Amino acid sequence: MLILLLLLSLTLFGYRYYIKMLELNRPTYTMETLPPFEQEIMSETEAFEFMSSSYFKSHKRRLAVSMPFPVFQTERTLDALRLWDETGRKPCIPDSLLVPEDFLPDLLMYTNRDGPNEELESAVTEVFSKSSYQKCFGKLVFVYADLTPELDAYPNGPGAQFGKFFTLDIVNDYDYVLQVEPDVVPIRSKWVDEFVRITYMTEMTNRRPFMAVGSTYRPRDDRYMDFLEKIHVNGNAIWSTSERFRLFLRRVEKEYNGLRFYDWQIFKFLYDMRHWNINEAHYGEFMFSDYIQNFSWWPYDEEEIRVNYPRTYLIHGNKHTL
Repeated sequence: MLILLLLLSLTLFGYRYYIKMLELNRPTYTMETLPPFEQEIMSETEAFEFMSSSYFKSHKRRLAVSMPFPVFQTERTLDALRLWDETGRKPCIPDSLLVPEDFLPDLLMYTNRDGPNEELESAVTEVFSKSSYQKCFGKLVFVYADLTPELDAYPNGPGAQFGKFFTLDIVNDYDYVLQVEPDVVPIRSKWVDEFVRITYMTEMTNRRPFMAVGSTYRPRDDRYMDFLEKIHVNGNAIWSTSERFRLFLRRVEKEYNGLRFYDWQIFKFLYDMRHWNINEAHYGEFMFSDYIQNFSWWPYDEEEIRVNYPRTYLIHGNKHTL
């Protein structure tokens, strides 16, 4: 018996050592080692010509760009809005829109506290009204989550604010919302035009609505990361506001007693085989895209991404350079 236990222990030790060596020695892929993308199959003008067809005009979707932020980050949020005015980062070029004006999204400034907050609204409105990108949006709207003090503390706050949005009356005014936190950085212009195009084209090619389109995690070194840390759509993404998605989100919230890490929890729920009877109908409604890339706290090189990822318009991360 002792000999069997010893052999079993040695076998387990050997297996763990083997797996560890595989992890340590496997290559860490970076944008320098990946092969270049294939040549684009159509020009920007050709890609947007579809938007003027009768199909899109008869299947109009109500869109919004939502920037969620806590009140104490108001100044950081204003800096993010000012950044959009820089050359090469503008939401659109008003004099040469690629989509019809009535397709443009509203801009939602979504804060954690109750409202209205006149000081906050005045500061945001001043930056917005002086910007060159006003005409990239239908209108400016202020939204208040009115979170309780218990829910409003990090790390619970961002997830609670995300979940609360889908219970507010304003959610019924839109079909899809692009969430961009203040640390989302545009790396090329016309990212609003592209948001509109991706939303319509994703629906059209799938012949049905979708729940989310966004980025998986893009770490520079993922050897010690959990599978679900990497394979999930980050919260900065295009989200459906449909009742179908809201019902699914409520199931996730109930399963984990809250939405503390909502984007990760959504995929944890999806990959849980106990929910297969629910999830089999939802897998295809969550899609990965390089329209936005999630680097989180990893450093990145903007110019490198512009060159190697021609379809990337936004970066989620707070370290702009390597």
